[in-house]
Amino acid sequence: MFKKGFTLSEMIIVMMIIGIITAATVPMFTMRKKMKDYEVSSFTCVRAELAVDLNSAACTSAISKAQYGKENAINTLAFLVNNGRSDEEKTAASLILKQACNNGGNKACEYFVTACQKDYDLCDII
Repeated sequence: MFKKGFTLSEMIIVMMIIGIITAATVPMFTMRKKMKDYEVSSFTCVRAELAVDLNSAACTSAISKAQYGKENAINTLAFLVNNGRSDEEKTAASLILKQACNNGGNKACEYFVTACQKDYDLCDII
């Protein structure tokens, strides 16, 4: 006589698959939650273009928003300076902040002053 249902080994395999999928997706959701407040043109300029052309549409927008302190651009660029995926991304984000500071953006300049106070080696922004 056959009983209908799943065996214990089948249930364990299904639970393992669900656990693996969950473990793979949780970090993505966590990063998405962290990034929801970040400014898009700053990410585009830094991550896609590495700020090679500061006159591109994304970089011009990122510099302008950082200069005038709009749409959380300063925090986005500061996040990328500190947590960029590569040294090139960190340098690109710093370059955009520097350009916003040079254009008269007080909050962008404040970022460098704060960074300089924390670590003297970061005081060279020229």
